[in-house]
Amino acid sequence: MKPRHALILGAGAAGLSCARLLLLRGWQVDLVAPAAAITGPVVVLNPAALELLRSMWGLDAARLRGAHPLARRLVAWEAGVPPVSLDQPALALPLDALTQELDTRLDGAGLRRLRQDEPAGERRLVDARGRLGMADARRAGSRMALSTRVRLAAHAPEDRCTLESVSGGWLFLVPLGGGAGMLQAMVPGCPEGEAATRLQDLCGGSRLVAPLIDAADPRVRLQPAMPACSADAARPQRIAIGDAALALDPVSGDGLASGLRGAALAAAVLDDAAAGGDLQEGLQHYALRLA
Repeated sequence: MKPRHALILGAGAAGLSCARLLLLRGWQVDLVAPAAAITGPVVVLNPAALELLRSMWGLDAARLRGAHPLARRLVAWEAGVPPVSLDQPALALPLDALTQELDTRLDGAGLRRLRQDEPAGERRLVDARGRLGMADARRAGSRMALSTRVRLAAHAPEDRCTLESVSGGWLFLVPLGGGAGMLQAMVPGCPEGEAATRLQDLCGGSRLVAPLIDAADPRVRLQPAMPACSADAARPQRIAIGDAALALDPVSGDGLASGLRGAALAAAVLDDAAAGGDLQEGLQHYALRLA
């Protein structure tokens, strides 16, 4: 039996879930939460992600702070073509509410929290630092995400997301309950100082999303959003999970679920190797599952 000791870099949903699964298998786990992680302010969880949270954590995410249920999605990809309404149940949730809940559930579980990174030594290194931890990334394009909080118009439905293609990008409006919402835009690249202007321009060409907004916060968040895959996600010295391994297109709505599945598979690979299994074979399987 080999030592069961892991060092996890990153305290997002993937990193915390991997920590929980290893702790349940009797591992010692040290966790470092880098201060500069790139995270979105709101996530929309599809049924697959919600079921994974239930099975891995026993968590009903609908009970978390700020959770808001959604029933439908209105999609308009082409001008002149009627929008399509889809029954698509989901849950809008502040990302920090989710990670805080998961983090709190690890209190008393034997997790050792470290303030800063340190050499892994004999520990298995799990990189869960999001896009910041992606080594030798293969990126598809230069897409950037713009996001800001908005106040919805009185007539705006609060049980429906609206996705609209406009000249220069696309807009995604997520109701958050109580008349609040999150507006997100995807554009093919955007300089840091032009985010607010670019978002205004996109809304100026909108026929569906813009009329649903009464006012928008002038502070606009800008972050990378292009699909990306690490070319070096799995090796004996380091295994990457979550967005550090595979960052999906935001329109897929499956990013968090993908991260949770990767965390579970990484924990299984490491535990099998500690029990005498072939680590290289397990890492190859993990890498293939990411492809």
